[in-house]
Amino acid sequence: MWQNGQRVICKDDRFSEAIWEWTSNVPRIGRAYTITGMDYLPEWGTEDCVLGFRFKELRTLSSQTYFSAWRFEPCAPPACTMGHRRHVSVA
Repeated sequence: MWQNGQRVICKDDRFSEAIWEWTSNVPRIGRAYTITGMDYLPEWGTEDCVLGFRFKELRTLSSQTYFSAWRFEPCAPPACTMGHRRHVSVA
């Protein structure tokens, strides 16, 4: 399903203010990112473990900063090669 090197698009970039304790960069909605690491970690503010991603394009303050997989969807060309999502209407 998910793999290192896979390109994904951010579909939710609403983060708690606490995120700034771990990073100075966050994914932005509609932008494409390359997965460089994955791990199951507790979701912030809960004890529920969720799959999280690290990304080539984002430098973080901590090597333990992962972004929840539910915030992303797989990317299909050509949208990923452009670095952002193209909106296509389907009839």
